[in-house]
Amino acid sequence: MFLVGAYQETLGNLHNLFGHTNTVHIHLASKAKSQQGYTIEHVVRGNTTDEVLKQVQYNPETMIEQIRRRSEQALQSGQITIAEARKLMANYKDGMDCYTYLAESLAES
Repeated sequence: MFLVGAYQETLGNLHNLFGHTNTVHIHLASKAKSQQGYTIEHVVRGNTTDEVLKQVQYNPETMIEQIRRRSEQALQSGQITIAEARKLMANYKDGMDCYTYLAESLAES
C-alpha cells in the first residue's frame, strides 16, 4: 500500500544501484471478528551493497582486498595511522554488508 506504482518499480530496479527495498506482507484484522490492527505475515529483506555489486559484475571481496592493500601501502609510507587504516577497513566492510537504502551509521567515528 505504501510503496506501489512507478516509484516503487524505480526503486526496486538495479539501474539506480539501490536494489530491492525491504518489504513486508501485512494482514489487516477483520472488523467482523472485533479485532483491530494488523499482523505482519512475512518480511522480505532488501539488497545489501555487496549483493547489488555482484549483480552488476563487481566482486566485493576483490574490492575489499584492494582497499586493504592500498591502506597497507599508505600505512607503510606514513600517510595514515594504524587506527585510521583499521577504521577505513571496518567502514568499508560494514558498507558492503549494509542495506542499500537508509541504514544505521557505520563503525564508530
